[in-house]
Amino acid sequence: MYGFKSLTVKLLAIYLPLVALSALILFSVLEFRTFLADRDKLLKNLQNVLSIQSSPVEAALWEVNAEEVQKIVDDIGALAQVEGVLVRAVDGQLVARAGIADAQLDKPEYRATQQLVYKSEFFQEPVGTLQITVHDRSIRNALKERLAVDGAVMAFMIIVLGVGTIATTNLLIGRPLSLMLRSIDKFKRENVREQVEWQSADELGQVVNSYNEM
Repeated sequence: MYGFKSLTVKLLAIYLPLVALSALILFSVLEFRTFLADRDKLLKNLQNVLSIQSSPVEAALWEVNAEEVQKIVDDIGALAQVEGVLVRAVDGQLVARAGIADAQLDKPEYRATQQLVYKSEFFQEPVGTLQITVHDRSIRNALKERLAVDGAVMAFMIIVLGVGTIATTNLLIGRPLSLMLRSIDKFKRENVREQVEWQSADELGQVVNSYNEM
């Protein structure tokens, strides 16, 4: 229907890539900011869990209650986004663990360690360390889902804009040009000048008016 030299195709060839690039940049910036916000929230949650759970672990270590320490560690390990938990005594001996607690991390900020100090009214004494490791799998999965939605939205936008561009070009540019060409062809064949019925105050309307006045 449209040749590669048609005005509609030329407009689409320029317009749609610009729209797609603009949408891609916009969505990328928004998703990057969302990812950073989710990661910051994860790191804050890590510090909150570490702060909240340190007290019961300190008490259990002070009482040398390994069973209670393991129970607390299991509860921490069951929390969302927790990869592993490790508790060591003050001499470094392993007391309790849950999940993948000591694997090498690509992102060291996803692991935090709290020094455990038992405090009473009269003294303070170090009793060990609590280490918690978190993961960002849920964040990355959510990002993938949002990217899929963004891609569908971009495709829909391009289709709508493409159809709108074709319809608008045909209505505002293609129609008057087609009428002029028909009039010119009739003049060539029959030597009869046919007035072009097109009223518009834009540049194309001025061209049509000038043609009619010739």
